[in-house]
Amino acid sequence: MKKILTKLREKDVRAAYFIALDHVTTGDKILSFAEPIIANVSFRDNVYSCQNEGLGIVAISPKLEECIKDFEDEILFIWNEYGKEDNAKLTSDAKELKGKILRHIKQ
Repeated sequence: MKKILTKLREKDVRAAYFIALDHVTTGDKILSFAEPIIANVSFRDNVYSCQNEGLGIVAISPKLEECIKDFEDEILFIWNEYGKEDNAKLTSDAKELKGKILRHIKQ
């Protein structure tokens, strides 16, 4: 199930919780994940932070729901800008990021 905060156990010392996303929604389309994308969630200095180091995503907001939405938007950005792009047009770092996002996407 999506958007359930779960206590972290030894995953990230800075974060207290994580969210496992099995899909994101954009308009009337759903992008489903074969492997959930994890957002490590922390609350510090009155702001929430959702991070995924592997994908290089950091979203910050004073409200948890906005933070999660920003995190989801970053996933969609990576998918649209890198995941769908022809390898010939990507740098080596961009190809690596494309590979990371594609490993999560259900085909």
